[in-house]
Amino acid sequence: MEIFDWYQFSRALVAFVGGFVLSSNGSLVQLITQNPLAAPSTLGIQALAIFILLIGHFAAKMWSLDGTLCSLLLFNLLFFILIFTFLRKKIRVKTFEVKNIILIGLSVNLVVASFYSLIQFVLLNLGISFPTELWFGNFRYVTNFNFFYLSLVFMLQLALAWGISKKLRLQVIGREYARGLGIEVEKLELQSFLLAMYTSAIVTLFFGVFSFAGLIFPHFLRSFAFFRADIHREVLGGGLLSGLVFCLFDQACYLIPVQGAELPLGMLTSILGPLLFIGILLSRSESIKRLY
Repeated sequence: MEIFDWYQFSRALVAFVGGFVLSSNGSLVQLITQNPLAAPSTLGIQALAIFILLIGHFAAKMWSLDGTLCSLLLFNLLFFILIFTFLRKKIRVKTFEVKNIILIGLSVNLVVASFYSLIQFVLLNLGISFPTELWFGNFRYVTNFNFFYLSLVFMLQLALAWGISKKLRLQVIGREYARGLGIEVEKLELQSFLLAMYTSAIVTLFFGVFSFAGLIFPHFLRSFAFFRADIHREVLGGGLLSGLVFCLFDQACYLIPVQGAELPLGMLTSILGPLLFIGILLSRSESIKRLY
């Protein structure tokens, strides 16, 4: 009898990291954009990662390479070109308007969704296999490589989100107040977005899209005064708690098949996410009414 199941253990850990990354980044982007609808999915980060993943898979088929590895190399190349562009000040930080990202992100979502549907239709009619599971993420395909890489991503997220969220405490009070205390607000917002972009995209490249996860978790956490009182607690402590919840949901999908098939966790978040969000909004409106 096997006592230790490495697959289940590694799957649980990557699900935990995935939930932590999406929740933590959801909190960061909602704060810097001052928009409660901002999240890695609504900002187009996950859609962009899927687009790169499709390109990587097609390139891999042409050269008989691993599709995920090609996609990862391509994304890292594009991301570091973006970083280099900012460092060379080809794009001025002061002109970086984070609120515009929401409009850009929604446009990217629409374009990629249309492109995804078109490619799927063409390839399936040609009898060519298509990774249909990408739009509903799951952690079934955990490997030693993505387990190791995601462990590095977890340490990166933990370290950078720790420092960024501590500085963002002042920005919660007000951007001008933070500026008066010597905080470079635009630079901090840019760092937050780049962190959210990189780590959320890595989760998507490996495991697909988990819609609404990065949107719902921050709102759920703010239902508790402990997290609502401090953005640092929400980003770090709340992110870790969200990772645990995400892990438990994934284990439930794994251990409780539906008609013999595993329900993708990304499909579950797509179904339950909007319902939970509506419930949170309605509960808040009732609480506001009681105050008056």
